[in-house]
Amino acid sequence: MPKHVFLALVLVAALLCQRSQAIGVSLCYSGCSIVGAACFAAAGFGFTVPGGVIVATPALVACNAALANINILKNLTLDSPQRCANCTRKEDKKSRKCCASCQRPICSNHSYILCNTSNDALKKVFAKCRDGKIRVLKVSIENEELVPATSSKPVGKWQNDYDKMVKPLVEENQPAYLLYRLDTKSSDSGYDWLLISWTPDTAPVRQKMLYASTKATLKQEFGSASIKEELHGTVLEDITLDGYHKQKKNDAAPVPLTSAEEELAEMKKSIVHTDYSVETRHQTLSGIAFPVTDEAKQALTCDDYNYVQLRIDLDEEKIHLVTAATDVSIDKLPTKVPSDCARYHLYTFKHTHEGDLLSLKVFIYSMPGYNCSIKERMLYSSCKAPLIEFINSLGVEIAKKIEIDDGNELTESFLYDELHPKVILYKPKFAKPKGPPNRGGKRLTKVQENEPTE
Repeated sequence: MPKHVFLALVLVAALLCQRSQAIGVSLCYSGCSIVGAACFAAAGFGFTVPGGVIVATPALVACNAALANINILKNLTLDSPQRCANCTRKEDKKSRKCCASCQRPICSNHSYILCNTSNDALKKVFAKCRDGKIRVLKVSIENEELVPATSSKPVGKWQNDYDKMVKPLVEENQPAYLLYRLDTKSSDSGYDWLLISWTPDTAPVRQKMLYASTKATLKQEFGSASIKEELHGTVLEDITLDGYHKQKKNDAAPVPLTSAEEELAEMKKSIVHTDYSVETRHQTLSGIAFPVTDEAKQALTCDDYNYVQLRIDLDEEKIHLVTAATDVSIDKLPTKVPSDCARYHLYTFKHTHEGDLLSLKVFIYSMPGYNCSIKERMLYSSCKAPLIEFINSLGVEIAKKIEIDDGNELTESFLYDELHPKVILYKPKFAKPKGPPNRGGKRLTKVQENEPTE
């Protein structure tokens, strides 16, 4: 074979190794020594010739550059195995190899993927984006670099500009990144941005994987804090404004469950936990709120009445007014309490306390023991708390709540002591009772000392 033909073949092989970088690493590992020897031999030099002067011919320069790239990729190893930056969470593979551009760990499946860096022109455009001067920016990968393709300034609101500016930027078979500025702002990162990853199904596999592996680099260069939302599309309908709203709706929707998971969720809702502790609060019934008639409402809110009596209609399940009076004294109050049925009473007790004339509302719940049926006792007991809350909601302040079983208990001294209980300031010490007589003196136990042994 002529020498110049062999030199041309070796030069082509060296250039391919140089251009392919990580794609041909596995091939170049095994042939790097042969290619290096062939390069030097084609240049007219041998490794065993002493005293030779090597001239920097173009072939020799290409060989050295290719071998340098191969050695760099070959020697990029980590001290300990780390998780691959390009693997998904399901794969979770670890490797000692790392990317030649960003030194991130990569496994054998992704050893051909290199992180693409952004050039200075793109960084300048990013600075304009942060100032809010650009509405949408298209970023492409050219010669393994992230470069700005085209950009547009804002015209109206972001919803009005979306379809007009995004649709013309996408190409049918070419992936791209689109950074779209929203009108909202964050206090720490300025304007909020939407990152659109356009990866059509008809694009080449290499382009798809190249753009997928470069997404993290783009977010890092632009600023991850500024990118609030992400949108991925394989067809044009995915990245339109309707597609954007559809994705947000899907993200907010609950996670779909199987029939077995739905049954388990319903079972968990119906289970009542019985954990007992000091701070345990059990789920109990707060009460039954029966509706109050309009006549009873008027009597409760009228200031002229000092006594109002209410009853529960067990059939209608309503609270009715029994009687309302304006001049019921404390002596006549016990006669108003029936002895054969339960009732609710609201009485205004006028009295003097520490020289002041007071008129306080007292709520009285009377239940004459077992003279009433079980249903009546349960309903009156369950409706008491909701009725008191309803009276308070009408603006009537209840000073005291009392339960009695006989009307004769309602005396002036009884109501006064309930409203103003006595405070005992002096508490005598506990008087220890004397012991039983003739129990003898106290016995002392003497500790016996151990006698010394001879």
